[in-house]
Amino acid sequence: MLKRYYGEFDFIYHRFETNLGGTSLVQQWERCIDMVAEEEWIMILGDDDTIGYNCVASFYEHIREVEQQKINVIRF
Repeated sequence: MLKRYYGEFDFIYHRFETNLGGTSLVQQWERCIDMVAEEEWIMILGDDDTIGYNCVASFYEHIREVEQQKINVIRF
């Protein structure tokens, strides 16, 4: 899938040598979050997670409230 969209948008793909997700999902998330550079928002998806067709649009429909209330973690 990454090859299909190569060049259409910027992304970084990193394959870890060890799979922490099977033993500690929190450690897996933490090492992924540690790789975040200058992104304002990130989304963490598990291996079986999917998002709805309007997920990003819905997020931005509520961004004003998020910013006003200084929310920094959203379970969406």
